[in-house]
This record gives sequence, structure tokens and C-alpha cells, in this order.
Amino acid sequence: MLPLLLVVCISGCAKSYRLDTEDFVPKYPVLEDPLPLKVALVVPKETRRFAYKIPLRRWEMGAALESHMSSALKAAFKDVVSVPDEKSASGVDRIFVCSLGASTSLKVGLLVTSDHTATVDLGCQVLDASQVPLWEGRILRSDTFNAGIIGQMLLASSISSLFIKGVDVVGSEEKFEAVITDGSNNSLVLAVEQLMEKMLKEGQTKICSGCTGNTDWRKTK
Repeated sequence: MLPLLLVVCISGCAKSYRLDTEDFVPKYPVLEDPLPLKVALVVPKETRRFAYKIPLRRWEMGAALESHMSSALKAAFKDVVSVPDEKSASGVDRIFVCSLGASTSLKVGLLVTSDHTATVDLGCQVLDASQVPLWEGRILRSDTFNAGIIGQMLLASSISSLFIKGVDVVGSEEKFEAVITDGSNNSLVLAVEQLMEKMLKEGQTKICSGCTGNTDWRKTK
């Protein structure tokens, strides 16, 4: 059994993989006292539907991003809700709009033992309750991985306990799919953690063009 893979047969019997997000615990220090703000997470429809694609296979990156970002925000803020768009974010103090950019991609080698590269282009904008922009940031990272170094990536991420057990004894196709799933998931997790660290550290400054409002976006007064 491969615990990180949930395979769904879609049109043409292509395989669709949903990345494991249930056991994600942000690696960056969880605040002892979460910031007393109610925040809404918005992941645009285009990002929610985004997937890494190769012939007859797809990895649902957008759905994983929404889950990972929600978990990360819950480690920093008192109350977090997910909403489909900014207009639906009522009764909140801050709105986080997070999406995957055009550089997000997957380059896959020909063999199980080949190098594969996942590139995550992740950006977030923080808005106040009136949708006034307060902060924006972007992380662009590329992670190259193969069957031999997946374990090292996992040790660097928040889901080190989830490494596929017995991967050496599964078939080559299953092993290939497991390596891509693990590597893609870990690259996304590391991007989310990096963005959250950047966001919290820069909370006292206004860095986006046209940003207005409180000079410390973490405070409402």
C-alpha cells in the first residue's frame, strides 16, 4: 500500500493523484499565542484546479496548496476559514489570497532513477476587511529529487514520518508515481513554509506597491 497516493481514474483512464495533506504540521515555529485575528483564505479557481500533468497522469497541486495553506495559517491565527473568493470573506479581519504563478511546473525524467524537478511559484496577498492591500509576497523555488534523495527532502519538510514504506519492493511504475508524488508534495510544503516565514517576519512593513492601511498588517488597531 502506498499511503501518499490516492489514485482516481478520470476520462481516458488517466490517473489523478491527490497529495497527502492530512498530516501536515508547519515546521516553522508555531506561535505560542496565535495572532487574535480571524482570517479568510482565498485560493482562486484557476489555482484550485491546477495540476502537474504528464501523459495519462496528473497531480492535483491546487487542492493540496489550499489544504497546506489552511493548515499553515491555523498555526499562526486564532480563526481561519476558507472561502471561494474575496466577496465571500465577510466578518473577517484579514483576507489571504494565495495562488500558483505561471512558473509552477514539473519536469520528469524518463526513468524511476532519473532526476525530476518541481518548481513552485507561490504568491500571497494580504487584504484588510475592506479588501485594501496590506502586504504581498512571492516564493519561487525549484527542488530536484529522485528515488535516492526523497528521504532527505522529507527530513527537511514537515511530513518526514510519511515516507513511503517498502518503496523498493513495489513495481517500477508504482515507484515512479510515488517518487513524483512525494517530491511534488514536499516541494509544495517547503514553499508554503518559506512563504509563511517571510509573511510573519515582514508583518511590520508595507512592501507591496500601492499598499495602504496599518503599517503592521498583523494588527487591526
